Amino acid sequence: MYSDFDLPITEYEHAMCWYDREHGNLASATHSAAAFGHHEVAWQLSLASFGYYRISQNWREWLNLQQVALVAARTVKSEYAEAWVLNALGVAYSSLSQYSDAIAAFESSLAIRRRIGDRVGQSQVFNNLGELARRSGRFEDAIRYAEADNEICREMNDKYGSAICFNNLGKALLGARRVEDALAAQLHALNLCHEIAELFVAAEVHYDLGETYQQLERLEKAVQHYRTAADTSRSAGDLVTTAWALLRIGEVTADLDDLEAAREHVGQVASLLDTLRDAYTVKDLELRLRALRHRTTATTPSC
Repeated sequence: MYSDFDLPITEYEHAMCWYDREHGNLASATHSAAAFGHHEVAWQLSLASFGYYRISQNWREWLNLQQVALVAARTVKSEYAEAWVLNALGVAYSSLSQYSDAIAAFESSLAIRRRIGDRVGQSQVFNNLGELARRSGRFEDAIRYAEADNEICREMNDKYGSAICFNNLGKALLGARRVEDALAAQLHALNLCHEIAELFVAAEVHYDLGETYQQLERLEKAVQHYRTAADTSRSAGDLVTTAWALLRIGEVTADLDDLEAAREHVGQVASLLDTLRDAYTVKDLELRLRALRHRTTATTPSC
């Protein structure tokens, strides 16, 4: 998923604080612009906050905004705007596990972008369709989408897009049980993140590398990458990824019979859950935390 995080960290943190305070007003402004016939303003304003919603994962509010934006884009008869909004709708539907709606939105966006020759837009949709295929267990399809995305990123010399592409390729290869290939793709993605000083994608890559090293049973490396993912995502304001990374550290340390460390991470995740905005996005996290808490508190039966 695409958004830019190029501000120095102090300015970035100020921007996140501002969005935390003002996103409700921006949402109201989008609705008002559409209601009073300012449709160009409505669709542009709705898309301007994508980075914030990607981090906060308040997907229900984002979905509502994009539904308003789609009407606005079609009202002004802008295929460019409609393609962008359809892609944004697909991201919201996918994040809410409404996969059939997500596929329809992504494919409609791709058809428009092919028609108008928007190669950058096609790359984004290939990326999103690939992630959707991977989540649905269609790993070979996901690999093909990643390869199509990578071809465009190479053509456009888009290192940011390539970093996302190679990480998603790695996840698809991991699902297809091509673990060493997955590791190579994800390490390449991490190198690209370092080249362009990209914070948010780097956190995701470290998290996914943790999963790959865990499958390779290289648990110390897994914990190292999960810990870096937790620290980096916290710096980026992405507390959902922070919580997941801390949970995975807890699970690995429990596997290593270090129950004291596992319990410490249970507490850290539990405290983060209270601050997360959208309960829907943390349902699975809560279930996994409950299972880990049970593992760390269960006593050994007496002989």
